[in-house]
Amino acid sequence: MEISRFYEKLNKIDGNIYVVEEKVELTGGVYDAPLQHDNINTSTLSVYTGPKLTGERIQTYVLSTPSLTPWNRTIRVYADVSTVYISYEAEGDTVEAEDVNRLQEEMIRTQEAINGEISRAGEAEQNIAADLVEEVARAKSAEQTLSENLTAEITRAKTAEKANADNLATETTRSKAAENILTESVTTEKTRALAAEESIKGTIQSNKPNWDDKYTRNEVDNKFAALENAIDWKETVNTYADLAVTYPNPQDGWTVNVKDTDYTYRYNGTEWVVISANAIPKATQSVDGLLSKEDKTLYDDANNKKHTHANKTTIDKVTETLLTRWNESYDKRHEHGNKGVLDTITQTLMDNWNAAFAHISDAVRHVTDTERTNWNDANSKKHTHSNKSVLDGITSTLVANWNAAFTHISDAVKHITAEERTAWNRVSDKVDTEPGKGLSTNDYTSPEKNKLDGIAPGAEVNVQADWNVTDTTLDAFIKNKPTSLPASDVSAWAKASTKPGYAWSEISGKPTSFAPAAHTHTKSQISDMSTKVSEFENDAGYVTAAEVGPGYTHPNSGVSAGTYKSVTVNAQGHVTAGTNPTTLAGYGITDAAAKNHNHDSAYLKKTGLTWDDLKGV
Repeated sequence: MEISRFYEKLNKIDGNIYVVEEKVELTGGVYDAPLQHDNINTSTLSVYTGPKLTGERIQTYVLSTPSLTPWNRTIRVYADVSTVYISYEAEGDTVEAEDVNRLQEEMIRTQEAINGEISRAGEAEQNIAADLVEEVARAKSAEQTLSENLTAEITRAKTAEKANADNLATETTRSKAAENILTESVTTEKTRALAAEESIKGTIQSNKPNWDDKYTRNEVDNKFAALENAIDWKETVNTYADLAVTYPNPQDGWTVNVKDTDYTYRYNGTEWVVISANAIPKATQSVDGLLSKEDKTLYDDANNKKHTHANKTTIDKVTETLLTRWNESYDKRHEHGNKGVLDTITQTLMDNWNAAFAHISDAVRHVTDTERTNWNDANSKKHTHSNKSVLDGITSTLVANWNAAFTHISDAVKHITAEERTAWNRVSDKVDTEPGKGLSTNDYTSPEKNKLDGIAPGAEVNVQADWNVTDTTLDAFIKNKPTSLPASDVSAWAKASTKPGYAWSEISGKPTSFAPAAHTHTKSQISDMSTKVSEFENDAGYVTAAEVGPGYTHPNSGVSAGTYKSVTVNAQGHVTAGTNPTTLAGYGITDAAAKNHNHDSAYLKKTGLTWDDLKGV
């Protein structure tokens, strides 16, 4: 039995960290108790549903600190699981007076429990001894009863054995007598059957001429059909309208009775004419009536040839085919070695065989239970696509084109539009730049080049942009320029302090109309319109011709979707691998102490501590 439970204490050593994992059981979804060890690092505490930081992480817990023992921590966990694992780092346990007090209390409880167990064991021992004496007496009584029952059963068994032996001898004598009677009966029956078979054969041979002299069913049907066609009286119809339906091609003289009016009609070669309301029609197979003399002659001839057989029901089953087979069988008669088997063949058995042969010979495809199950399963899963017309249009060529397009857009080549290709081709058509030389955004034409070629080397410029440049080393410096202009070169109005004013009508050469203040220009109206991509300033984020390279292919992550505690990232910041380590080494922690390790004399002993050992802790 378990009276109390203690957890191993951890020695406090400077710079040493313990990694602890507690497995706790929740009751009603709640666990509320102090942690097993002191001086923990609360930032490292975590709760998971699996060991070694596996499973689902639990965030619903509260960590509190007792006011009198700040090195302790009490945790309360709320979760819908039965077991959780609490992991944390600790510096070691603090030994306190309460630990010694608790140890003393548990020792007292242990002694009390031992004393109680001694008393309980003594009482139980006495009870067992008393029960043993009682069981010995009961067992001896039961043994005596079993011995008496065994003796009685032996006597009964011997008596029954003798009775069975006598009955067996009597039954043997009876069965031998019955066997002799059955053997004699079989011999008698065999003799009778052979005599009956010979009698049947004789009857067949003697009656065969009579059986051969008969009309077949087809012959009788043909004679009746000929008789019916020769009779002018035709079969009755229900209504007059049925005359045209039943007899679409009547012959002159045909007579028919109509049931609903009881009128008799005769066809005169053109139409049906009423001849009598109650005339008696000619007799047919289905209608009573009169016979012609020819029909009467045929009838009397057939009636004279009829005769009655005592075995009519048997003879009615005899056909020409059956007689032929009997004759062939009689000529081929022989004794069968398996006659006993053949005698067991009945008409029912033959019907079953014929049904089985017809079943396997029909046009129906026969399947096994497995095939039927598979077909039923396929039939239950059949379905119709609402876009069947679209799916029917999918061909192998179309799929190949789709695959080629997917391969094309999935490769590492940068794909551009036709407009982008045209712009880049313009860039590729421009002349290359040379070191130390720049390009102007203005067009440089052949006339301008010829004009420059016409300037003699060392010629001075005619006009400078800056008149007042004083640095003689600059190209903008103008040599020999006058310091002032003659007064005669300046117009009087320009020298006057008050400049003259002019009305709009006094201004000549002005345009007849003006564009509005806000207006637009077409491309052809702009003389300095840029025509090359290189003349434009590139917007941030857009690729230039110089930047177009082989491209960059985004790598696969190497793992399926999910949550990982450790991942590998490449230079572009993409995740290329992910793992869920189950050891500290998997997280890069290589200096942690093993779960099971030994301490030298510098640490507290595991057991047998004294007060001197606890000094300074």
